Order: sequence, then structure tokens, then C-alpha cells
Amino acid sequence: MENKNDIQKEQNPDSDILVSKKRPTHAKRDIKEVSDNEKTRIDMPTVTTETVVPKERIKKQEEPLYEEMPLLEEEEPMTKSIFEMLLKGVLYLVFVIAISIIFAYYIITIGNDIFAFKKSGEEVKITIEDTDRAKDIANKLHDAGVIDYPGIFTLYNSFKNRDSETKQEFVADTYVFNADLNYDELIAKFEKSAPVRTIVTITFPEGLSIDEMIDIFLENGIGTREGFVNAVKSSLIYDMSYKFLQALQEQERQGFAEGRKYALEGYLYPDTYEFYTDTSEIDAVAKLLKTFNTRFEKEYYDRCDELALTVDEVVNIASIVQKETKYSSEYMTVSSLYHNRLNNPYRFPRLQCDSTYLYAFPDRREGLTLDEMKKSDNPYSTYSIDGLPPSAICNPSLDAIIAALYPSGADSSGKEYTYYYMVARPNGYHYFATTEAEHLANINRANAEKGE
Repeated sequence: MENKNDIQKEQNPDSDILVSKKRPTHAKRDIKEVSDNEKTRIDMPTVTTETVVPKERIKKQEEPLYEEMPLLEEEEPMTKSIFEMLLKGVLYLVFVIAISIIFAYYIITIGNDIFAFKKSGEEVKITIEDTDRAKDIANKLHDAGVIDYPGIFTLYNSFKNRDSETKQEFVADTYVFNADLNYDELIAKFEKSAPVRTIVTITFPEGLSIDEMIDIFLENGIGTREGFVNAVKSSLIYDMSYKFLQALQEQERQGFAEGRKYALEGYLYPDTYEFYTDTSEIDAVAKLLKTFNTRFEKEYYDRCDELALTVDEVVNIASIVQKETKYSSEYMTVSSLYHNRLNNPYRFPRLQCDSTYLYAFPDRREGLTLDEMKKSDNPYSTYSIDGLPPSAICNPSLDAIIAALYPSGADSSGKEYTYYYMVARPNGYHYFATTEAEHLANINRANAEKGE
């Protein structure tokens, strides 16, 4: 049964809130086991305990916390944060300006020290010893009031001489000079002068052999004959990624044709060059190879593939074209003639060029006979050896190379012919013929012009 006081508390809204009280909830069933499986059920009610909490305490807990804080306390931290940000920004700006001023000051003063913009012309005297190096000289210059930053002077000197192959040396002496010299002038004053390198300009005419080009090098005081012979005998001593050179090197590894005189004959491009007189033979040759690589364009490699010829074979033909006629207007016709012979090896196994034999025997130009060339077993005698000679016979011009790549058997009127023969005229031009009968007739015409 419930207590009357408890009932009144529940009905009065102003009284303490009834949180808990003792009241029946539900009965638990306790089962007590007895012998012979007989069971007795005892129903025991359980109770819960109810606690009374003052209503004022409940209300205080329900109120939101932020309502207890005044608005002013919420705005003050934000104002303080903005102020701190502005202060930091001003301090950072002042710091940057200060650093910039200091940096600019040192840049200006160091620049003046290096370039002597505002130095006095006062006369100074310092002594350089045999053992002095740049650092020692810098300290002496600083002590004499010539420079303000000996460390910068030493660093500047190292930078200026970092690519020099010659060890820097200074001349021991006592020097008297004005203090308004810049760093370069100071270094030059104390430094041992390197030998003056003389530059020579050399022009190589088109169609010279390597031996003739070596003569020109020697006449201009560059290298030795032995040094140049060693520099052109093999292509394998050059480490350059030129396509023509790599192909030539592979050909050399597999074995050149028997009797080849120089590996690089035909590739020393004729042009005008400047050389130091102390240039090594290999460096001089490399310079000419570089020019050949520049002139021999990609489309020329493609054209070699179309003709089913190597670059070396094209250069070989070009060298023959260059030596067989004096006039570039005949280059393509002469080239066509030799292409025709090479493409018909059964009818014309031999090129029959005087110039190839003369390459092997340059001293036989006078009194040379056809019978002599036919009997020779020299690999450069195209009267007795089939096909092309072992190498080019000169270093041809670009026009001759292009003619070797794009032959055209046309006469002066533009009419296309398939020529196999030619004979030189007294004026240096040639008569061309398709058949042997035409060729014999042309020989008679040429002899008549000679007055024979």
C-alpha cells in the first residue's frame, strides 16, 4: 500500500520531483529443487528504490552552458587574434625590409670591391713570394687596403680559373701600383702570363686528298705528318655519335676492302677553318668530321637507302666525280655514267678511271699510259680491278656528293641519255656516249680539237 505523503508529492507540482520510490515491479520465479524431482514455486516480489531530487537542481542542469557567458567574453578573443595577426605582419615586413637593406648594402660594397667603382687611386706596394697562392695574395691586398673582402677575391679567382687546364702561377716580385684596380686587373698583374696562342685560318679547296690536306696543315704550323697519318688511318679512335662515322667504324671492325689507304679519306670536309697552331692532329681532323656531319643531312641517308648504297660508297662515287671533271655543271652526268656502269657489271665490270690510279701513284701523272693502268694490280687501278676502289680518292664537295646521290644523264638540251663512255676535251669538258662506236667518234672529235 502506498504512503499518503508519497501521493501528495506526486500531485504537488511545486514539491520535489519524485525520481524513485519503492514499488513492486514484477515477480521473479524462484524455483527450489526438492528430492524426487519435486519442485516448489515461490513467487517473491522485487522492488526498486526511488530517490527524490530537488527540482531546483534539475533545472540548473538543464540550462545551456553558453547562456551563462556574456557576449563580451565571446568577442574579446577575436579582437585579440586580429591584433596579433596585424602585429605579426608588421614585424615580418620590417624584418624583410631590414634583411633587404643589409643584403643590398653588401651587394653594393662587394660589387664596388670587385669592379673598383669607388676606389681611391692611392699608390700601394706589395711583395709576392714564390710560395704565395691566391689566398695569400688576397690577404696581402687586404692588409694594404686594396680590397675589403679577401675571401670574395679568392672565390672570384677560383671561379674565373675553374675551366683552365693550366695550373695558375704567380710571378714573385715587388709591385707598386694604384689601388683603383678591379679584381681582374689585380689577378692579371700578378699572374704568370700564358703563352699567346696563335690562330691561323686555313682554306681547303674541294677535291684534295688527305695527303694534300696534311701538307696544308704542316705549311700553317699545325701538327706533324706522322701525327696526321695516325689520326686518319683509323676511324675507331673517334668517339663521336655521328651516323656516318658509326657506320664507318662498324665497317672497319668487319674489315675494310683490301688496300684501303686511309679510313677517313672522303670525310674531311673541304671548307675554311680557324685553328690554334697548338691544336692536336686528332682535334683538327675531328673539326673537319664535324663539318661533314653537319653537311650530310638526314635526307641524304634516306637517299642512300633508296640507291641501296652505303654512305661510304656514295662518298667514293662523289670523289671520282669530283676528280673526273673540272666543272660542276657536268657532275650529275658523270655521276650517271658511273652509276650506269656499276648497275651493269656484266657489260661494264670496270669503271676505267684515270683518277683512281693517280690517287695510288700521284707521281705518275706525266707519261701515264693506258697499258700501264691495265696491267697494274693496285686495288685503286679501276682499269684492272672491278667495281669501286677501296676508298674515296679525295674529299669531295657537297655538290659532288649531291650529284652522286641524284645522278642525271642529260645533255645540254636536257634530253636524257644512258651514258657509259666519256672522253675529255682540251677545254676540260667531256663528250659522252652510249655506245662504243659513239665513243670512238668522240675520241676523234677530241683529238681534232687538240690538233692531233
